[in-house]
Amino acid sequence: MDNRVKWGGAALLALSVALMPAARVNARPRMEPLGDNIADRGSAFYRFATCTFTSADGLRHYKVWIGVPRQAAPAACFPVLYLLDGNAAMARLSERRLQQLTTGTPLVLVAVGYDTPLPLDMQARVLDYAPARRPARRCATRTLCGRRQSRFSRAAA
Repeated sequence: MDNRVKWGGAALLALSVALMPAARVNARPRMEPLGDNIADRGSAFYRFATCTFTSADGLRHYKVWIGVPRQAAPAACFPVLYLLDGNAAMARLSERRLQQLTTGTPLVLVAVGYDTPLPLDMQARVLDYAPARRPARRCATRTLCGRRQSRFSRAAA
C-alpha cells in the first residue's frame, strides 16, 4: 500500500508541476528569466548535481538536474522520477514538496531541461518533442499472415 501511495504522490507531483504554468487553456508560458531554483539554494532533504551537455548536432544545449535523497538508499535502490521541461519544473519545486517526497520510499529526481535561464528553449523543444519531417512515401510491407498491405492501412487497422 505504501508504494502505491508513493507512486500516486509522484504522479501527482509530475502532474502538478506540468500543469502549473497553464493558467488557462492554450496559455503561452511566460518567457522571463527564472532565477535561482531549489538546486541552487540547497535542500535539507535532497542533494543536487547539475550537468550540461550539447546534442550531437550542436543545435541544442541541455541542462540536467539530478536530485538524490539525503537519506540512505533502500535495498532495492531508489525509484526515479523523470521531469521533462526541467527548467520550469525545477523553478516550481519547493522544499516543502521535497520533504513530502522523502516520506516512505523517496524518489531520485531527474529534471531534463535546457541550458538557458528561461523556462523553455522553444526552438530546441520543438526539435526534441516533434517528430522529424520525412518525405511521405508509400511502401508495401508483409504482415505476419503473408498478405501485402501499405504501412498506412496497417496503422489504421
